[in-house]
Amino acid sequence: MALEHCVFFRRADSVTDAQVADVMAMLAAITDRIDGASNFRSGKNVSPEGLHKEYLDGFIIRFADEAVRDAYLVDEEHRQAGAKLVSLCREGRDGLVVFDLEI
Repeated sequence: MALEHCVFFRRADSVTDAQVADVMAMLAAITDRIDGASNFRSGKNVSPEGLHKEYLDGFIIRFADEAVRDAYLVDEEHRQAGAKLVSLCREGRDGLVVFDLEI
């Protein structure tokens, strides 16, 4: 079954849009390289509901199945991009939410 890998994060106050864009470019390149990974999307929250709890940035990647997701999770470039993303988050790892949705 396919998955949507959804990641939302609270950036630290000093983090710029350019820094976030750099990490998103890294993640997009990984998505392009891994067979079965596709449809990378990223951006800022635009919901008018006000329920974001300061998770104002995020990205989504589609994986063909759990095996593709699992290969992505252990990929060395993913680990590097993940570490860079964590460094941009307020509260480090506690500043992100990961949610995988079966589709």
